[in-house]
Amino acid sequence: MQMIPTEYKIKIPKTFSYPVTAKMISEALQGIPQTEWLKIVFSNWKRARESRSSEVPYEVLTAQYSGPSKYLAISDTGPIQGSWRIYVQPVPRPLKHLVQTRLIAEALPRLKAWFISNAHGLDREGGHRLTFSFDDLKNEITSEEFSNSDWKTIRI
Repeated sequence: MQMIPTEYKIKIPKTFSYPVTAKMISEALQGIPQTEWLKIVFSNWKRARESRSSEVPYEVLTAQYSGPSKYLAISDTGPIQGSWRIYVQPVPRPLKHLVQTRLIAEALPRLKAWFISNAHGLDREGGHRLTFSFDDLKNEITSEEFSNSDWKTIRI
């Protein structure tokens, strides 16, 4: 099995846990075309979890493509390619296993299909992402896909 490298992992309070590991993600995404360019970031860059309202779902997993700017599309060594990242957000420790089970059963298979359907992405400008959130009141995983207006094929 080819492990997807971890770019960085932010230390979080003991009251929180990351719901999935790099190994779990790597196993679930075996065979996707972006493996060579993909990195995992364990992050807490969203809002502070302690101050969140229970009415707002936890954003737990995001896959994102960031394409090269049309102004920086060519370097001295040739075309600049976009980057692929998976961001894993922490959840309160008591929710870890529930969220993990849902991510493995529901989100990671959908994420693999999303990567496969976006295999053409490395030659595109703009950004594209798929975000999974966990709603602890409804006990469900939801997803949202977003592409910005620059998500188009580079014309060099």
